[in-house]
Formats: sequence, structure tokens, C-alpha cells
Amino acid sequence: MAETVYMFGAGINRDVKDWNDCRPPLATDFFQQALKHRDIAQDDYLLKIRCVFEYIQKYWKFSKEDLLTASFDLEECFTLLQIQQLEANTRGDKVSEIHLREVQYHLVIMFAEYL
Repeated sequence: MAETVYMFGAGINRDVKDWNDCRPPLATDFFQQALKHRDIAQDDYLLKIRCVFEYIQKYWKFSKEDLLTASFDLEECFTLLQIQQLEANTRGDKVSEIHLREVQYHLVIMFAEYL
């Protein structure tokens, strides 16, 4: 009896597109994919999540326009957010902690809405 094993790696999603001509993102091209999505690319949506782009600009020096073509590590961004939240909490800096949680919240929502 012959058995078939199918193995998929991270690259399998490069061949899949949705009706918006968007592909499932990799950790390094999330913004390249998401900013092509018709709902996410709208000015009113981008205005709601501007804190995400301000955060990325501050720590990685990437503008929203840069993120359309640049490789940006989403995992690294989430890691830095978490570290900074813990540090702000340790210092008792509630203002910074709340701001960082807001950035993380909008980034998570954006990711979920894209998927």
C-alpha cells in the first residue's frame, strides 16, 4: 500500500492569493502584503492605527511608504513591544505602558483583520 505524505513549509503560501490579490504574510513581509489590502490601505483605517507606524518609525526608521517594499520583522516588533511594556511596568510608568499596549493592540487587530 502506497502512502503519501504532504509537507508544507512557510513558502507554500507564496502561491495562495485571496480576492484582493493578497498573499498570506510571512513574518518579514506582513506590511508589504497588508498595505496592498483594499480595506487596510484606506486612509481612514491607516489613521486609526497611526500609532503603529509612529512606533515603527521611531525604532526602525521605516515610514509607512518604506514598509510597502522593505523587509520588516513583525516578530522583532512584537518582542520589542513586550520588553518595553515589562520595563515600563517595572518602572511604574503607566503612561508608557498604556501607549505600548495600544500599539500592540492595533498591530494585533491589523494582523487579525488581514488574515
